[in-house]
Amino acid sequence: MALAACGSQAAPAGSKAAPAAGDWSQVLAAANKEGSVVVVGSGNADATEGFSKRYPGIKVFYTPITGNQMPPKILAERSAGKHLTDVLLHGTEAAMTLEDAGALADLDGYISGPDVSPDKWLDGKLQFADNAGKYILVYSAYVKLGPAVYAKEVDPKSITSWHDLLDPKWKGKLIAGDAAAGGAAFGMAWYWYVTPGYGKPYLEQLYKQQSPTLSRNNQQAINSVAHGEHLIGVGIGDNSVANADTKGLGAKAIPWTQLKDPPYMTAGLGAVAVPEGPPHPNAARVYLDWLLSEEGQALVTGNANLPSLRQDVPTEGVFPPMLPKAGVKYFTDYSEDAIRQKAKDLADIKAAVS
Repeated sequence: MALAACGSQAAPAGSKAAPAAGDWSQVLAAANKEGSVVVVGSGNADATEGFSKRYPGIKVFYTPITGNQMPPKILAERSAGKHLTDVLLHGTEAAMTLEDAGALADLDGYISGPDVSPDKWLDGKLQFADNAGKYILVYSAYVKLGPAVYAKEVDPKSITSWHDLLDPKWKGKLIAGDAAAGGAAFGMAWYWYVTPGYGKPYLEQLYKQQSPTLSRNNQQAINSVAHGEHLIGVGIGDNSVANADTKGLGAKAIPWTQLKDPPYMTAGLGAVAVPEGPPHPNAARVYLDWLLSEEGQALVTGNANLPSLRQDVPTEGVFPPMLPKAGVKYFTDYSEDAIRQKAKDLADIKAAVS
């Protein structure tokens, strides 16, 4: 990527580049002088056009990238003595890899602009994934759905717990995401693995005793439920399930409020971080202030159809059961402790579902 030439010169290795001090007009002047901001992200958070309309003097260079690609890219830049990237928009696990390598900047100097407004966020505060509370900010998170059912043959109200899926009548009639492949299916498997009353025995019963068909394709899996080829689907990407339910395709999503079990909230790809020593620190600060503003979060929410944790952002397009509610205690999988525990449990979970 020939991004070093975009705007100011790349910061040298070990640089502690930081945005300008002073009032916001000084930050904006410095950002416009830098002239560009380099962002890498998952793709669903690309709000380049909206930012460019607000700040035409700062050109955005946005590159979609997978979670597996992001840490090697940033670490390779550092090893080469080059700092080419300003903002990282992705999942917390990829960002945590960079935090462990000492490659992330303290966000305190980057998220103190006039539009961030911490009091506007869920439970009146910004949420961080890292235990230090300063490197990985979570701006979007959603409540995971319960099972998807073929509503013509399964009464949606009959499912009130994940334990209901172990009823012998469902044997051979389930389709499940392949938890050994990661993604949404692994997230659900880990939830069951660590939730009291479930654990490894539940995983073994669900994935072995109930003989589910395994799938690594969310759309194919939810289509099989919508067409009645399978009566219940579990571990399928929530947006795929929500889309099928909203369009009335035949698959009905069970909301978390119907289940007796602890509600589960995940951040998906909704986290932001800044590499240590970004080449355009002031432009990065302006970009983050806008990203975390009501305007920026509205665009990101609209692109991804996933809710912002900022509470004054419109929720049109978001499946209502996926909206987090203030004051609710959620099981979460995106904290530093959860990420580290998932890594420790990986082998045992794969053995239980294979």
